[in-house]
Amino acid sequence: AVVSTQSTGGGELYFSDMYTDTTQSKDISADPVLWSEGFGGALHWKQIHELAAKVGFSKPYLVSTSPVDVDRPDFVKALGNAKYCSATYRLFKLPVGAPNFAGTCVKYDGSIEGHEDGLVFDHKLTLP
Repeated sequence: AVVSTQSTGGGELYFSDMYTDTTQSKDISADPVLWSEGFGGALHWKQIHELAAKVGFSKPYLVSTSPVDVDRPDFVKALGNAKYCSATYRLFKLPVGAPNFAGTCVKYDGSIEGHEDGLVFDHKLTLP
């Protein structure tokens, strides 16, 4: 929420965190060891979309992701079959009253230093 109130329309945010494919139980969230290792605070991957919309950001665009293995036997016992990943999302703070440009065609002009040949937008799209 602090980022939302401090961001002006047109701002950009990269957000990296650990996500899971399940809804965490309160026992997992309250466990200090699981919390300190990142498992206890992992959001269900759909929650980032809900939270972004709630505080006025665009839909999250997945930039990168990698699996997080659960190797410790005590963690496996506590977490069960839940799967975890580390993910980085790109979000934009939209100006109030911004039009919806869904389906708009854009062309990158190569003007960003170091990215003259293309700009990686998210994990699916590189602007040539």
